[in-house]
Amino acid sequence: MRVLPIVSLAVTTALLSLAKASAQNLKVAVRALSDKELQAALDEVVRQDNANMPMRIDDRLRLDSVVTRPGEIVIYNYTYVAKASFQRKKEYLEEFLRPTIRSRTLASRNWRALLPAGVSVVHRFRDIDGKFIGDVLVSAADLREPKTPNQSLQPTADRRK
Repeated sequence: MRVLPIVSLAVTTALLSLAKASAQNLKVAVRALSDKELQAALDEVVRQDNANMPMRIDDRLRLDSVVTRPGEIVIYNYTYVAKASFQRKKEYLEEFLRPTIRSRTLASRNWRALLPAGVSVVHRFRDIDGKFIGDVLVSAADLREPKTPNQSLQPTADRRK
């Protein structure tokens, strides 16, 4: 299985160019950015990442797009493309994807700099028919409470890609 994308190299480049800092000072660079600069950097990263979409992650998943939302939220939109029951898809999300995404995000140097600055990342999963399977949310709260299980966001009628 390929490693799920957690953050592109472009995020480091965009943030460092905005803050004019060295790679050793990534956390300082992120903290030095205004909310507007941080949002602009995230928007640029998303623009660059989407140039490579859709991208097949493995035999079950396709990464369709990455979007940002106001408030420094980055959303990765996935489609579960393999044939399986809806229940099996939910189980795969809960048993494999959630802990894998969470641990890889928290281990990422880039995300460890971005999360304390208020950036949150959501990995959103839908089935091939567009039915919402679930979200994996990682935020600064996960840095403070690493042993707390990450809870999924509840599905709502207005979920957008």
